[in-house]
Amino acid sequence: MKSLIVATLAATTIALVSCVSKVGDVEEYETIVDETRRELVSDTRTEIFSIELRRDDAGLVVKGETGDAAVKEALLKRLGEEIPEELIDSVEVLPSEELGDERYGIVNLSVANMRPEPGHSGELITQSILGTPVKLYKTTGYWFYIQTPDEYLGWMDGEGVLPVTEKEYRAWIAAPKAIVTAPYGFCRERPSASAPVVSDIVAGNLLKLEGTEGGFYKVSFPDERVGYVSRSEAEPFEAWLASRELTAEKILSTAREYMGLPYLWGGTSVKANDCSGYTKTVYFLHGVLLPRDASQQILVGDSVDTKNGYENLQPGDLLFFGRHATDERPQRVTHVGIYKGGLEFIHQSGRVKIQSFDPDAENYSEYRDRGFLGARRVIGADESSGIVFLKNSPQYVAKEEQ
Repeated sequence: MKSLIVATLAATTIALVSCVSKVGDVEEYETIVDETRRELVSDTRTEIFSIELRRDDAGLVVKGETGDAAVKEALLKRLGEEIPEELIDSVEVLPSEELGDERYGIVNLSVANMRPEPGHSGELITQSILGTPVKLYKTTGYWFYIQTPDEYLGWMDGEGVLPVTEKEYRAWIAAPKAIVTAPYGFCRERPSASAPVVSDIVAGNLLKLEGTEGGFYKVSFPDERVGYVSRSEAEPFEAWLASRELTAEKILSTAREYMGLPYLWGGTSVKANDCSGYTKTVYFLHGVLLPRDASQQILVGDSVDTKNGYENLQPGDLLFFGRHATDERPQRVTHVGIYKGGLEFIHQSGRVKIQSFDPDAENYSEYRDRGFLGARRVIGADESSGIVFLKNSPQYVAKEEQ
């Protein structure tokens, strides 16, 4: 009996050691996944890559999702070369088949929230505004995992986005539209300032232009609601886009319109915004689609030489702040603003405000002065610098078939 117990314990020990060894192997193989991600996926805020390894009786399971079939193929090839056992491919290339033909969407609220997970309790990571065409990748039935024209990824609820087919998506882009130019306003049921409200509207919102009635534009929403917007609060999108002037004077004039606007982490509209949401909104209203975050915005536009301080800055330049690089850790960009001139800059920090780099000025910010990292120039830059102009964006302007 004693020998049987000893044998059983020995077998159990061998099994446990084997199990631990296998777990260790999986952890070792995960370095291949990490290396592939670092090499082929530049930014997980804009590229889908969620992969894990686990073991079952049939072999090593590669599970997860990506938005790029080539990335999946490269990962499986590398794993196959390194792992001497059966690989079970359980990686889905999005968009998901459960979406059917509706793999696109149009934002259907004046300002719609995006979160890292499907649920209203999640952190607000960004927003998208009415009329924006987006891509859909997967759904829970009510929540949709979407990608906005600036390529940012996140979950939006079914009130915020209307799923559509590719044909409907392209029809929306091609349709004549009105863009809201007033900071804030209302779309009404009838062409009257006293008529009931259909929806609030904010600067940059896009609505299908159905015609004019007196002092109002007749418009329709992505979900086919119909309403009327005062002609003093909107313009035909095509004419508006053709009139955009990307000058320091225009940029700063728009930037000053939102003085005192409150801070909202993840906000990207004129209702409330964060620092990069503010700069993004200001430049969008002049025909430029900036990336979402400050750490992404610093990668576009023309570089400005700031080795000698602020002498080369020009009004309208984007200014970046954060943690300076050391021997132990890299630079970290955490904040962005717009240079105003005269050592002053306008930015969103608690509220939209103007502060200065001049130690003798009343509005001097020692904190921002110490945290200044550099600047980029969007005004005068071309698309080779990473700048995206709305007039050239297929999400905003329909291109003729070649």
